[in-house]
Amino acid sequence: MAGEIYGPPLTVGDPGGPTLATGDSFIADEAARARLAAHAPLVDMEGYALATAAHQAGVRLRIVKHVTDDAGEGAAGTWREAVADCARALADWAARAIPTYA
Repeated sequence: MAGEIYGPPLTVGDPGGPTLATGDSFIADEAARARLAAHAPLVDMEGYALATAAHQAGVRLRIVKHVTDDAGEGAAGTWREAVADCARALADWAARAIPTYA
């Protein structure tokens, strides 16, 4: 359910940066999207778990996201169509931003 708390909020990086919400389901309806948007502009299933584990281990973490869908009614189709382009965009970013990647 949107708005349910699973763990404490984490402040990582710039405190004025974007808020990333998490959840355990793919958001594909406008009502759920609206409830989440009231709390955060971005939703990601894995980011919170990664940030929590890194925080507890004292390890620095940079999460690089590429938005794959708008979490609305057509999100599942949009995701399927966008995933290959998103993978290419992230690989291009990695080649530019991480010297040892290329």
